[in-house]
Amino acid sequence: MKKFYFIIALAMLVDLTGGFAQKVSDVYDFPVKRGTEQWNALKSYQDKRDACTVPESLLSTMSTKGLIETFLNYPLLGDLMVFSTPQEGIQKLQENFNGARELLKRKDVAPLLLEKYTSMNPAGAAAQTSLEKKGEYSFKIMAIEILLAQESVLAALDARNTKALLTLTQEKLNAKKKDPEVYGSLSYSTTGWIMARVLKQSNYTPALNSLRDEKYKFFTDQGVVADYAVLDNVVSQTKLYLSKN
Repeated sequence: MKKFYFIIALAMLVDLTGGFAQKVSDVYDFPVKRGTEQWNALKSYQDKRDACTVPESLLSTMSTKGLIETFLNYPLLGDLMVFSTPQEGIQKLQENFNGARELLKRKDVAPLLLEKYTSMNPAGAAAQTSLEKKGEYSFKIMAIEILLAQESVLAALDARNTKALLTLTQEKLNAKKKDPEVYGSLSYSTTGWIMARVLKQSNYTPALNSLRDEKYKFFTDQGVVADYAVLDNVVSQTKLYLSKN
């Protein structure tokens, strides 16, 4: 488990521009990248945020697919995990990065995030050549899961795609568990967070009843697992829900 957190920490310190990149013509090329002399010369964190701002003139013309790839390449994407909860992390990222704000405003963001998530195979981490690359690979999956867990995104999916997403979360979680060197409890929780929020949104009675439990509700609201029995419960509820719907 400690090794997993170390891998994630490495991912937050390197340039996150590889791994899952798709051929999209209008991905923003950040002019200042982690690890370069220009980056190291930036004196404050605010200077780094300013350097990573996408010109407003480009934002409105970029495709949603381009914005998704730009989001994944954002040099400060690791900010998702430096706040108290993933929910706070994505809210702060929207405040600090105009690309994230624009992405989550797009009307077609939900099905395109689902398409992106479908293309991401957790097993691919094994082919990465270093701990840094493995961390980058796994962290990008988590980042897409955090986006998909947003209530505004889930509300924009129709019933067919909602069920497809729930099925995908089962598949991704099972794949992650086959590679404990790369994936651990933190990674499992972002997958389970989607499950919990879908079940809530679907008004699934067992999930609604479970929300009376403080730890279950905190996980559903914020994406933090205070007790892994809660995650096990969510996974079991998801399996039962899919068997009946």
